Amino acid sequence: MTYEPAPEPFGPEYLRPASLPCPDCECCTVPLCERGRRSPMGSCAAFTTDEAQDTVRGCRCSAETTPGTAAYEAAQVRATRHATERPLPLGMEALLQALAEGLEYDEEEAARLEIWRYAVRVGGRLAVTDAGRTYLAARDGAR
Repeated sequence: MTYEPAPEPFGPEYLRPASLPCPDCECCTVPLCERGRRSPMGSCAAFTTDEAQDTVRGCRCSAETTPGTAAYEAAQVRATRHATERPLPLGMEALLQALAEGLEYDEEEAARLEIWRYAVRVGGRLAVTDAGRTYLAARDGAR
């Protein structure tokens, strides 16, 4: 006696089980954010389809501004290497220091610090990022 499966009128359907939504963001699933956190690329979007990338782009779970992510650690290494191997021009470095100390700064010149991701806009004003603080600490000899 042999086993004969019942005929399926529409053919077999194979569906991937749904993943749980991430508790830390509204855009991803738990497995996606876990992969994103471990990636130095710093993006959950790197692990999605082209159609889903716009949905998850900028996810804070894998961002280089989120402590504990691989991208955050990579940004700290990048800032330290930048400070020790090929530092900013002295004027830009002084501007970063003034920004970190809350002193007045030239808006047009300071905006260039956003390119290096050493400063970010918060409420219309520039604020020093952790990478910017790491850069300054490395210039002072602290590593």
